[in-house]
Amino acid sequence: MDTFFTAHEAMQLDLEQALTREVPGKGYYNLSAHMVWIGDRTRQILGSHVEYFRGICNPIGCKVGPSMSPAELRQLVQILNPDKVEGRLVIITRYGHEKIDAMLPEHIKAVQATGVPVVWQADGVHGNTV
Repeated sequence: MDTFFTAHEAMQLDLEQALTREVPGKGYYNLSAHMVWIGDRTRQILGSHVEYFRGICNPIGCKVGPSMSPAELRQLVQILNPDKVEGRLVIITRYGHEKIDAMLPEHIKAVQATGVPVVWQADGVHGNTV
């Protein structure tokens, strides 16, 4: 039997909340996918999506690109993975080929400064790869 995993951007918070369940002794899980992520439209530090993501135990992703400052990224990774759990947070880079050289090193330094472990993933759909 093949094993596969599902993921999607959790844009419709009311739907995501309706598909979230408590697993006794383990916490709350979004059962709509194995991994859900937030992006430019939903990753505001004081926004409801970030608050929701803080409360679920799934692996979570966050798209990061030109609109995010290193300071904001530093703050966001600490909010989303305060316990520094390996594999919990995936940073999905989305810069485009013209901006990746200028932005990625500063974002890497910002995350490293926090000590929060992340998985770095290039979003190949958005010009980060050859």
